[in-house]
Amino acid sequence: MVAEGQTPRAYGAPNGDNSISNGGVDVLLAGFYDETQGHEYSFSFAPGVTVDYFSLNMLDYGDFNPVLATNHLVSLVAYDVDGNIIDVSSLSYTSSADRLPRSGSAGDLWLTGDAITSSPGQPGNYMFSVMGSEIASLELQFSSNVGIGPTDPFFAMSVLCFEPEQTDPELDPPTASLDLVELKPAPLIGGKYRVHYACSETAPNLVSATINGYDMVDEQQIRLIVDDNELVRYGTGPWANEVLLIQAPAFSFDVTCADDNGNQVSTSVIPEFVIP
Repeated sequence: MVAEGQTPRAYGAPNGDNSISNGGVDVLLAGFYDETQGHEYSFSFAPGVTVDYFSLNMLDYGDFNPVLATNHLVSLVAYDVDGNIIDVSSLSYTSSADRLPRSGSAGDLWLTGDAITSSPGQPGNYMFSVMGSEIASLELQFSSNVGIGPTDPFFAMSVLCFEPEQTDPELDPPTASLDLVELKPAPLIGGKYRVHYACSETAPNLVSATINGYDMVDEQQIRLIVDDNELVRYGTGPWANEVLLIQAPAFSFDVTCADDNGNQVSTSVIPEFVIP
């Protein structure tokens, strides 16, 4: 862990006589670095946890070039659980082949590679950001025209952020039943049934309760008749607009309920008919 003005010292900024240890590191979140300067960084999460966003701020990179590279590449690579690449965020720039490069695609790296004098998006203050579904691990990878590894060993990371993916909650399904009240006389297959359903505590909001797509109400009685010729009969008077009879080759009683966040769970009941 590194903090501005304190040891351990990952780098100094700004360049020059007024340099302070770890200058520019976020005051609240601090920062971190590999004190061995191997700079092999990988990130993963608790078992079963994936993220859909991950960002990382790299500070004070590029103002020192001891390997005399001219092409520099740093990439944050996001992988799924099987090792497939989901997204890549990269910093790429060129420089002169000098220990203290003052020219290149990023401009004067004495300034643009410094954690304090650089602007966001320049090598000295670069925010890597990746997005995608089910990110399980990440690696920070360094390469250049002279090989693998960082071309500037004196830098640090700060402001690491990620967003765990939301998983659907385990919802208890609603209860549903069709209780036979009376049989139809032979040779018809079917009978009068009492409809019963109730949503669960984890999903208390009724979305729909239907038989073959027709709305039902709890404790309603309805006749179901097995027949290839489909027919629907509605009630009149106090039962107006209620489906009182359905004639069809097959039936399904379907109840769907939801929690307060809109997550839904369903139950289906297929009536068992007594054959006369």
